[in-house]
Amino acid sequence: MTVESPIATNARSATIEVGARVRGGAKATASVPDETAQPKTFSLLQWGCLLAIVAVAAGLRLLQLDDWSIWVDEGHTYRDVTVPLDQFFENARRWYPTSYLFLRGLLDGGLLPYASEGWLRLPFALCGIATVAVLALYGRHLAGPSAALFAALYLAVDPWHVYWSQNARAYSLVVLFGVIAAGEFAVGRQQGSRLRTAFAFVWLALAASCHMTSIVLLPAFLVVLLLDSTRFERRRTIPLLLLAATLLLVLEPLLSLFPPFREFLDAKQDASPSLWHWLQTSAFYFRLPLLAAAAAGAFFAVRERVDGRTLHLLCWAIVPMVLLAAVGAGMVKVTARYALIALPGMLLLAGLATVRLIDLTARAGGSMRFVPGLLLPVLLCVDFLGYDYLYFTVQRGDRGRWEEASEFVQANASGAPFVVHTTHEPVMVYYLQPDRYRGGALASAPDVVDLRSIETHDIAATANGRADAGGCYVRSIVEHARRDGRVPFFVASIPELQEKDRDGSLQAALRSQCELLEVLPLWVGPKDESVYVWRAR
Repeated sequence: MTVESPIATNARSATIEVGARVRGGAKATASVPDETAQPKTFSLLQWGCLLAIVAVAAGLRLLQLDDWSIWVDEGHTYRDVTVPLDQFFENARRWYPTSYLFLRGLLDGGLLPYASEGWLRLPFALCGIATVAVLALYGRHLAGPSAALFAALYLAVDPWHVYWSQNARAYSLVVLFGVIAAGEFAVGRQQGSRLRTAFAFVWLALAASCHMTSIVLLPAFLVVLLLDSTRFERRRTIPLLLLAATLLLVLEPLLSLFPPFREFLDAKQDASPSLWHWLQTSAFYFRLPLLAAAAAGAFFAVRERVDGRTLHLLCWAIVPMVLLAAVGAGMVKVTARYALIALPGMLLLAGLATVRLIDLTARAGGSMRFVPGLLLPVLLCVDFLGYDYLYFTVQRGDRGRWEEASEFVQANASGAPFVVHTTHEPVMVYYLQPDRYRGGALASAPDVVDLRSIETHDIAATANGRADAGGCYVRSIVEHARRDGRVPFFVASIPELQEKDRDGSLQAALRSQCELLEVLPLWVGPKDESVYVWRAR
């Protein structure tokens, strides 16, 4: 008696004929499972599997939710949900305000009783949990029930999605609304429903109102509409490729007309384009085993047949990556986190590859016939869960240890008033001046704690044309601090400090004029997130 994986119960219920050229010009056929031809419903056993998968997702996303330090982007979130609304709409977040207004409403309405780390992150964790179920429900229309369940399993344990689900940032909302938009677009086209197809664009607009990077899914929809209308005629392949190349060439001037992108460029003016950075972060965030599994799923999908569903799945996974790689290589340095909306598409391709491999190895016969096919899901889950273990232990939630740095500064001030100059002002404000932003008190100067941001223009201003800009800056800060009766501290991470300190003179001055009190080490992928604490001698 043999037992199949519950998730793959229906994987062998339908077949298609795939032509294969053999010697002599003859054509042979092979029976290959066709998940997309199956009924789009789950069996009772598969519903049970989905409930178990969602339970795993919930456990990982709620585990130690309030243990991790706020990091700089979460510090910005805290600022933007506590400043007066008129100040909020003066900054760049006015272009994508939904997640901030959502969180502000929960806080002001008392539904989140405290602004602690855990309470700020809870709404986003719940959205992350919901996304796992939603991916399975829509994914069955694109890749079949079994592949969709595997994709949901992979998303449940995916460390990148766990991270963003435990983050007071908009990205878990982006993925949730992106999955709904992509699902409605696919189902609407399958059913010939113009209303559902139109609502897909509404959901995409909602995702973009949470973060503008969601817009990269729009070209994927447009490519599906364009290619599907050509009925995949080979004679049109070259013109379509030329059209795609032309669009990439005019990408920069088109984006330059987009106000949010112009503001992004202004904020990243020192970040020169780097395809290598894009590749590094893609390998870290998406993870190499998943990228390989998605590529295998794309191979199976194209090998068997190319139809509207296959095209939609491929465009969902590939088009956002290509567009952002083009931006990162030719315009400004970007990280792969901006392509997060492509993750569900890749996971569905990985789920499709899993089902196909299970079926192919099952034909070998014997009591162990399913074991080789299960190697892929085991490999992916071991890789994901391995990093999950590190994330919840030595990686400390992949956050720099800013809470510890704040406590360390307070302890070393020994009760005296102090001033902190830092590369991460919003984080230090959260821990040392939690009420600073409320009531418009952005410029308040509390009696005990004073916080200042290290900025390039301040470093240059204190130098007044002299060569040793960093040394002048440090001496000026120390003089002002001692005149005001404050103990001067510097708290920074090295990558952000290097962005502000273009000639390295500030780092040299910190080494020569200050005492390095503490280093709180942490590396997150290719980036050093260690926190350094100096005190003036």
